[in-house]
Amino acid sequence: MTQVMSFDCPVTDQYGRIEGAFVAIYGVCANAVRKAESRDIRGEYTLVNDVSAISYNANYWYNRQAESDGYPSQQVKVDEEVFFDVTDAIGVVTRESKTQPTDIISVDLSHPEIINILNSNMEPLACDLACAESDFRRRNI
Repeated sequence: MTQVMSFDCPVTDQYGRIEGAFVAIYGVCANAVRKAESRDIRGEYTLVNDVSAISYNANYWYNRQAESDGYPSQQVKVDEEVFFDVTDAIGVVTRESKTQPTDIISVDLSHPEIINILNSNMEPLACDLACAESDFRRRNI
């Protein structure tokens, strides 16, 4: 079993910026194809880690003491743009979007720091959690 990832990091919520927040990654999900291939019996495996998406959810307390004292955590929410099709009275379909809050946060896989983590030799769960932490820290700076 792996310990839940937690760390101190600034968080911005509806009340403003919290410098000493204590954050826990409660869940992480990766869509990936991990493959190991070898050319011969005496060779080593060449590992291919093709990650197409990582998402996570996180909660925070205002500080570590609040968590230790048993106060409830707050769920981290981010704004996400949602696209949908709208059909008018004569059948013309247009694509529209709106922004709505969500607690499922998607990692930006194109960021150089995330690319470096994905290219490391970390175990899959450790890699996914490291990507989630890096993404979260970057969002809340």
